[in-house]
Amino acid sequence: MFITALTDINSLSTGFEIGADDYIKKPFDFDELLVRIKALLKKRFSNKKKYIKYKNLSYNIEKEEISLDGEKIHLPPVQMRLLKLFLKNIGKTLPKDEIIWEISEDEEVSELALRVHINKLRKLGLNIKNIRKIGYILEEES
Repeated sequence: MFITALTDINSLSTGFEIGADDYIKKPFDFDELLVRIKALLKKRFSNKKKYIKYKNLSYNIEKEEISLDGEKIHLPPVQMRLLKLFLKNIGKTLPKDEIIWEISEDEEVSELALRVHINKLRKLGLNIKNIRKIGYILEEES
């Protein structure tokens, strides 16, 4: 997404030609920017797959449902956000600060609470490894 003060059609055309998915002209309303970003993320994520599978766990992206061995399970909101974050980033190291920022909505999540939530996800069969002083990684299936 481009945020630009340029309003001529040639600049906008060039932006799309080099890969922009959307643009917003300055000055802009912050709420509009958030709406546009959410729409792009939803479009990007939903166009790829309907399900993400990891070992015996399946996540239905559209319905936001999790199944373990074919049985639907329910997770607390923080664990659900954490699970989705790891499933979207299998094989990528995620810094602790980024994880905490991503999963915190209405409540502050401490590093200790993060470790507790990760341990609960490990019990579901997720192979989450601690990368010392950096963050965590959900290792690819072996």
